Amino acid sequence: MASLTGLKMLVCSHMQSYDHLSNLVVMRATLATAAFSKTAKYFGYGISRSGSDWCTLYVRPSDSPFTEKSGSHETDKERFSDEIRYVKFSSIGWLGDSGFFYQRYDVTEGAHGAAHEDVAGLETDANENAKLYYHKVNTPQSEDKLVLEDPQNPTHMWSASTTDDGRFLVVTVAKDTSRRNLLKVADLNDSRNAEISSNMCWLDIISDFKHEYDVIDNDDSKLYIHTNEEADNYKIKTFDIASNVWSELVSEEDGVLVEAQIVNSDKLVAVYTRDVKSELIVRSLRDGSHLYRPFDKFTGSINQVTGERDHTKIYLSTTSYTTPGEVLCFDFEELEKRKCIDQASTVFRSAEVNGLDPKEFTTEQHFAQSPDGTKIPVFITRHKDTPKDAPFFLYGYGGFSISLLPFFSPSALTFVKHFRAGLAVANIRGGGEYGERWHQAGTKERKQNCFDDFLASANYLVDNGFARKGSIIANGGSNGGLLAAVVAQQDKMDLIGVSIVDVGVLDMLKFHLWTIGRAWCSDYGNAEEANDFDYLYEYSPLHQAALAQEKIYPSMLLTSAAHDDRVVSCHTTKMIAQLQHTQSEKIKLARLETKAGHGAGKSTEMRIAEATDKYTFAAHELGLKWFN
Repeated sequence: MASLTGLKMLVCSHMQSYDHLSNLVVMRATLATAAFSKTAKYFGYGISRSGSDWCTLYVRPSDSPFTEKSGSHETDKERFSDEIRYVKFSSIGWLGDSGFFYQRYDVTEGAHGAAHEDVAGLETDANENAKLYYHKVNTPQSEDKLVLEDPQNPTHMWSASTTDDGRFLVVTVAKDTSRRNLLKVADLNDSRNAEISSNMCWLDIISDFKHEYDVIDNDDSKLYIHTNEEADNYKIKTFDIASNVWSELVSEEDGVLVEAQIVNSDKLVAVYTRDVKSELIVRSLRDGSHLYRPFDKFTGSINQVTGERDHTKIYLSTTSYTTPGEVLCFDFEELEKRKCIDQASTVFRSAEVNGLDPKEFTTEQHFAQSPDGTKIPVFITRHKDTPKDAPFFLYGYGGFSISLLPFFSPSALTFVKHFRAGLAVANIRGGGEYGERWHQAGTKERKQNCFDDFLASANYLVDNGFARKGSIIANGGSNGGLLAAVVAQQDKMDLIGVSIVDVGVLDMLKFHLWTIGRAWCSDYGNAEEANDFDYLYEYSPLHQAALAQEKIYPSMLLTSAAHDDRVVSCHTTKMIAQLQHTQSEKIKLARLETKAGHGAGKSTEMRIAEATDKYTFAAHELGLKWFN
C-alpha cells in the first residue's frame, strides 16, 4: 500500500532522487518515482528533467535490462510508447499488471514544450486543481480515465493505491502538508465499479480533515489503518466495511509508530522511533500483541522495510551517521526451525565508501536545553583526531513532522576528517521525532521554538567544549534553509561563524503565492491573515535583513537552482540582494545552479561540485587547515 506520508514528503521536503538508477534511464534527468506492477511484469517510472517537480511517466517490461543511457524512445527499444505528462507530487498506484493511477495537473498547451525539453519547472504559478487519472498500459494518455477531481476545492491532492488482494481502491485526499486527510475506498468487486471511471461508487470512510489515516492492507472487508487519531505517536486501528465497526489493534506507545506492514501471512512488522533511533517490532496480526524484537542491538535508522504476506523473509534498509548502509534480513521460517531470533537475523549486504573508515568516527547522542526547558536531542559525530573546541557543522530541519533520523553523508564525514571538525544534527521541534505534539510545537506562532532549539544546540556545543565559539557552520535545506537564515540573524552570542542556506524559504509574506507554497500554510500560517502576518514578519529572513542595520550577520552562502519549482529561486535572489545591500562586513554569496531543482536532478559530478563549494566556503571563512 502506498503511504500518504510519501506524498506529503514530496510536497514539503527535499525530493529523494534515485541516482543509482537515473543514469541508466535518462541523461541529465532524475528518476522521480518508480513502482513495479503487481507481479513485477512492468516497471513504471517518472522522469524529472533538470530537477523540476514535474515529471513524465513511462513504462517498460521488467525482464529487459537498461542498455542505453540516452533515455529517448528511439534508443531505448524496450520502453513502451506510453508517455504520461504533467504529473506532479504523484506516486504510481498499480492496479494489478493492467495499469496505474496517478495525479496530474492541467497545463496550458505548449507551456512545457516536448517531454524531452527542459522547460517545465521555470514557472511560479500556483499548483491547483489536481486530478486523479487511470492509465492503461500500452495506450495513449488521451485515453486515460478521469477518476476524481474536486473543482470546489482546488487545493486538494490525490494519492491512490490498491490493497494487496486487489479488492479495494484506496484514495487519500490531502489539502496541505498537515498530518490530516480524507479517506475514500471503492470496492472493485462491486459490479458498479467494473469499469474505472469518474462514476465509481465510493465509500467515504473519513470525511473531514482532523487526523491522518493510511491504509496498511486488508483481510476481506477489514481494513488495517495507521492513524494519529487521538494518538500523537500513532496507533493501528481496524475498520470493517461490512459491519461499519472500528476497533483498536495496536495502542499508542511512548515511541512513534512510523510505519507498519503485514508479512509472513499473520505477522505485523512495525517500525518505531524512540529518542530518534529506529526499532523493529514484530506483532501478531490477530490481536496486535508484541511477539519479539529482531535486531535489538541495532542503533540507527530503518529507512525501509520490504516484505510480502506470502514471503517468509523481510529486508531492512538501514544506516547511521558512521555506517554507509546495511541491508538486514530476518527469516521467519528460520526462526521456526531454530527457535532463536539471532540465528534468524543476518546482514544481507553492506556498503563501503572508499577513503572513509567508519571505525575512525564516533557518534554520541546528547541533549541540549532550550530556553523553555525542553530537552533537544543532538547527535554529535567526530573523527578520532577531532580536538576539543573544533569547528562544527550543525544541521537542522524542524518542520512538517519530518524526522531527521541518523543518516550517512560521505561529504560531511570527509569535511570532519580532513578539517579536524565535527558534525552535529539537532532534532529540533517542528519535526516528527516525538510525534505530532513535537511537530505542532514548532508550527505557526510557535515557530520561534525551532530557532531557539537550534541556537540552544549551538550553545551546548560551545559550553561543553565540543565547538569553538564563532566556528559553528549552520546549515539546512528548504525549511531548514529558513532555519539557517533566521538563526544567522538571531544569534546574539556570535556562536555561528558561517551560515549555509540551501534552497531556503526566505520570503515568509509571499511564499504561499508560488507553486505549491500554499500547502505549507499548515505549518507556517498565511500572511494574508492579520494574526499570522505579525509573527511571520517577526522572523521572515528577507524582511528582517532589511531592518538589521546594526546586526552583523556571519558569512553566508545561499544556494538555489533555476528549475526549483518547490521553493522558487526568487527567495534566494531577493535575499542575497538584500544582504549585499545591508550587510557588507562579511561575505555574502549566492550559488545558483542550472539544470537542477529542489535538491534533485543533479549528477554525481554536480553533487560533488556543490559539496566542494559549500565546504570550501566554510573552510575559507573560518580559516581552517586541511589535514591529510
